[in-house]
Amino acid sequence: MKFSKRFLFALFAILMLVVVGCSSNSSTEQDNDTDSDSTDNETNENDENSAGGELKVALPAQPSIIDPHVTTETVTSTSTKPVFETLVVTNEDRQPVPYLAEKIDVTDDNKTYTFHLRQGIKFHNGQEMTAEDVAASMNRWRVNATGAKVVIGDDEFTVVDDYTVELTLSKPSSLVPSLIATERLAAIMPKELVEEAGENPVSEIIGTGPFKFENWLQDQYIHLTKNEDYVPFDEPIDGLAGKREALVDDIYLYFVSDTSTRMAGLQTGEYDIDASIANQNLAQIQNAENLQEYIEPAGNLTLYFNKKDGVFADVNMRQAVSAALDIGEIMQAAYSEEDLYALSHSYIHENYPDWYSEAGQEFYNQNDPEKAKEWLEKAGYNGETIRFLTTRDYEEYYNAAVVIQEQLKNIDVEVELEVVDWATLLDRRSDPAQWELFISGFSVKPQPVGLLPLDKEYAGWTEDDKIEELKEVIQTASLEEAQAAWDELQAYAWGEYVPVVLLGFYNQVTGTNDKVEGYITDNGQPIFWNVKKLD
Repeated sequence: MKFSKRFLFALFAILMLVVVGCSSNSSTEQDNDTDSDSTDNETNENDENSAGGELKVALPAQPSIIDPHVTTETVTSTSTKPVFETLVVTNEDRQPVPYLAEKIDVTDDNKTYTFHLRQGIKFHNGQEMTAEDVAASMNRWRVNATGAKVVIGDDEFTVVDDYTVELTLSKPSSLVPSLIATERLAAIMPKELVEEAGENPVSEIIGTGPFKFENWLQDQYIHLTKNEDYVPFDEPIDGLAGKREALVDDIYLYFVSDTSTRMAGLQTGEYDIDASIANQNLAQIQNAENLQEYIEPAGNLTLYFNKKDGVFADVNMRQAVSAALDIGEIMQAAYSEEDLYALSHSYIHENYPDWYSEAGQEFYNQNDPEKAKEWLEKAGYNGETIRFLTTRDYEEYYNAAVVIQEQLKNIDVEVELEVVDWATLLDRRSDPAQWELFISGFSVKPQPVGLLPLDKEYAGWTEDDKIEELKEVIQTASLEEAQAAWDELQAYAWGEYVPVVLLGFYNQVTGTNDKVEGYITDNGQPIFWNVKKLD
């Protein structure tokens, strides 16, 4: 059996250009020597798409570390995607397709994946990428990425030959390519750096991408420079797949926490890109002639029940809340502008059609107080006070909680908001004795593995035999069987078990000025290759 039907159209089109030449060292001091082939240098110099200049980006926060294997920080991924490349990426249709892997073979039982690597790929230190580097990098990635830990577990990527890596699973799964493309950043690094680092961050930031890491000036910026020796794949741009070019000489990623400062800088040209437009500034950017907004789903706002202790250990109480809520009113209060959210019952966004499911939608946004009261009677609710943990550190969480409190009051449920800072909320929610409800978000997931609302270890404690059985099928069955199991699980979650109440998707807004051309985003994260800075 071939890899997956969704790969066939991409695999036959993937041809390889041999990457030649060496790049300079990716430390803070550049090596000025180069021994690249003169033909390649001439090609880069004569490329009609070459633009040059500086791209100045305002980020809302500074990363704590910039090794994407060992952190889930979005700002780390944003900062390092131009530097590191991966075996698999997603195309315009959100399907996983090979990238640093030229092709992928999969056995009929979905247990053995063979990755045939592109040859001639060079790291920024001039070293050629081989299977040794890929296996080391992927084994480091798999012990940190949540979904990979579930599906791959202790199974290892092994070297077959210089340009072939193999993964043989203890349990079959069709999800491996999707996980590599979307779970954390499965960055390929030199083997020596991976082995030296172990569980610690790597000592140098060296990848194979169109940009090199130059330096990080604490509390000010990260500086990336064009990889002059990078040879793009001669393939059409297709989402994150295909041709990647460094069309600017330098990228400066400035750390600018104040939303007004970022917006003002975007308007004046101090910044070319604002990586996080504040909700209250959406109308301002939409009305500006020289600015462009980009809106993309980034996560799901979710109401969590404490199912271990207290009143919500009774499913009838959870059903009562689900029946009572007017979700449209809640999302409007949280995000104000309709462009900033979408009502949806699905755990997986419709952008990912393999896993988007219509199942359970009849139980979404019921807004039926009378039905809710019937569930309360079944639960034997006697007016117990429900502690609702919330925070003003994320104003959307607080605003949603206020509306939920009022709606539950309308069915005679006593809710007390406990407003704390975010750090305190994180601490308290781990203790089932300290809360009954809280609101949080989970990022857009392209497949069901690793969803927090269905995790028995995550706050809320979704411990249910049927859910665990269906999760096992999803993780190990063929794609068609897994999709059927996912439909069944989502229908069961909404209609019977009610682990949470999904409220809807929230959007991430980024913005550019009119000097930026070719900009796209990936789940709300800016992408910097193929971006030109106009004069």
